[in-house]
Amino acid sequence: MNRTVIAMIVALIVALYLTILNVRHPLIGMDVIENKNGDIIVNDIYEFGWAKKHGIHINDQVLKVDGKPPLSHFTVREYKTIEQAKTITIQRENQIQTLKVDYKSHGTEQWLYYIALPAGFFLFAISLSIFLLRLRPNDKSATVLIYFLLLTGICYISASLSAKYAPFGRQIFNGIFFILPAVFLHFVYHYFEKEKKVWFAKKIVFSLYGFNFLMFVVSLESLSFRSISEAEVLLTTFFINMVIILALLGKGFVYFKKDEQRHTVKGVFFAIGLSAAPFVLFYDLPVLIIGKWVLPAELTVTSFFVLPSVFLYLICTDRLFRLQFSINHFVYYALLSLFPAFLVTLLYAKFVHEARRFAELTLLFLLIYVINILVLYSKGYFDRTLRTKLYVQKKLLSRKYISNR
Repeated sequence: MNRTVIAMIVALIVALYLTILNVRHPLIGMDVIENKNGDIIVNDIYEFGWAKKHGIHINDQVLKVDGKPPLSHFTVREYKTIEQAKTITIQRENQIQTLKVDYKSHGTEQWLYYIALPAGFFLFAISLSIFLLRLRPNDKSATVLIYFLLLTGICYISASLSAKYAPFGRQIFNGIFFILPAVFLHFVYHYFEKEKKVWFAKKIVFSLYGFNFLMFVVSLESLSFRSISEAEVLLTTFFINMVIILALLGKGFVYFKKDEQRHTVKGVFFAIGLSAAPFVLFYDLPVLIIGKWVLPAELTVTSFFVLPSVFLYLICTDRLFRLQFSINHFVYYALLSLFPAFLVTLLYAKFVHEARRFAELTLLFLLIYVINILVLYSKGYFDRTLRTKLYVQKKLLSRKYISNR
């Protein structure tokens, strides 16, 4: 059996197992600290977590986790947070209550962000991989792209479990998160090597693999050092990877100054920039600089849906000079979609929903914006298809009319 097919089957099994774990364990979203008296106190509540939906407040005291002292629970002891728990006993002033955490505790937002979107992304990725394998079964760049798609899909699903501090999901996420940028650059190298127009050495790809492996080891040891956290290692490494990749693509754009491949490099740069920019600008950098995100990761990572689609186009078509035409169409459709998306969001905030939370409105705007762009693309496709069919029918009728005469 083909190794790529085996990789797809393994990825599908892992993704299914991770999804089941995601359903079984909702995100509790409750950080804690130990005060001077040795009590465990809630000091932060996550916006999309179970704790907020069930009325837990900052400064509530945690008496028990799963019927035992809080510090006996591994996420409290190691990460100063409560996750992977089945029952939590809370005291507020003189009131004590024990709350049950089970699969029914998922709120609507958790079903969307932690289960539906990751599962949908993986299905999208594996469908593209199957199509790509049938189209280019012996192409090195296509094979690397398939691995990239599968790893990205598993990474998205395991990210939800990583946020819940599930040991298996966290290990899977960390390992894949560090290797993904190098796999991406590996794909770019093989793609342009096939065209005999590579502008950077293969040793740069392997150097990036080595750098990310080193940072992965650092992340494993981060628990031993209180001065740096695992999240800081992940976010810093991701930012450095993006700088390296975009710098190499920028160099390629200059290298192909008078070559048609210039448009291809521009498309690659556009794809990685558009997909990564929301996460870097609104989550990664703010967390590293001021310790607080502007938009939650759950919202910003949805932009990564752009990446596999664009690169599938690049690897599947033999007419890469038409990429610039597609990009221009995207910009045109994006501008047309901007105003109606903003108007509908504004009307929703004004007349429908009184809470008007910024995160909710941002998600609504993005969904309407993407739907508008897809509708415009669909309209263009159907216009071309129907025009072709009508032209053929018209030509056949003309011939029939002439023959009858």
